[in-house]
Amino acid sequence: MVCAEAAAHLRSVVSLNAINQGQDPSHLDPLHQDADRTIQELRAAAVTDPSYTRLRECVTSGFPPNRYTLPSSLLPYWKFRDCLYADGELVLYGQISVVPAAHRRRTIARLHDSHRGVAATKRRAQQTVFWPGIDADITSTVQACKPCQILQPSQQQEPLLCDDHPSRPFESVSADFFSVARKSFLVIADRLSGWLVVVPCGADTTATHTIRLFCRYFREVGVPLRLRTDGGPQFTSTDFRNFMERWGVHHAVSSPHYPQSNGHAKAAVKSVKHLILKTAPNGNIDNEDFDRGLLELRNTPNFTG
Repeated sequence: MVCAEAAAHLRSVVSLNAINQGQDPSHLDPLHQDADRTIQELRAAAVTDPSYTRLRECVTSGFPPNRYTLPSSLLPYWKFRDCLYADGELVLYGQISVVPAAHRRRTIARLHDSHRGVAATKRRAQQTVFWPGIDADITSTVQACKPCQILQPSQQQEPLLCDDHPSRPFESVSADFFSVARKSFLVIADRLSGWLVVVPCGADTTATHTIRLFCRYFREVGVPLRLRTDGGPQFTSTDFRNFMERWGVHHAVSSPHYPQSNGHAKAAVKSVKHLILKTAPNGNIDNEDFDRGLLELRNTPNFTG
């Protein structure tokens, strides 16, 4: 029986966002509706993979005493058998998930999205995913990457190793648009810490521009599990919905004609709007008064402490 820490760690692999299949979560097990989308997709793939199903059965009931009685597809797991555990549909290697064969190529591609070297990509994989031969697969993928080989330095050197109840910062965020002095702004607020990000948008609040703003936000602070917004056209567009699915974010839209259901974002808008009106009434927030005000706004503890 897998330990609670291992199960908790499995559910934390949202940081990887390794698989982006675009599957409708309503088709998945309702018991996992609130889980990370990546885990949902791994579970769904595990159920439909006959070899993975046999592996899970061996992990649950015990491997045979002799390796030669194993199916050939399971032989690579023999030397790891004492480190394998079952968690529902998934198999864990220690505290990380064993990826079904159908998702390995996509997982490797996601691991190499940063276009780091072999050693750095392996270190990233060791935090989140496993399968027999993963190190060799990473090496061949990096060596086959044309941009990496073209731009590889002559003496490559890796860096030195030096309603909602979120459990960690930036797990769940709210967002909304507002305007001051005919200039539009996007505010994104963390639902646990209250950390605010304010982005000037000018006059462009289209879905395309909104997607780019969220890409930058994800790049800077990480990808949340959940996003709550109102029913604005940029948030309800097909492009934005597809964008949220690609990045594995559960997007909740407030009830029509009842914006109070997105009250967390509305409260953040109120705070920031008052700050702008007091420190930059012309809408130009590129000044020290606004910077100091936003810093203090972020440093002020909320009800969670």
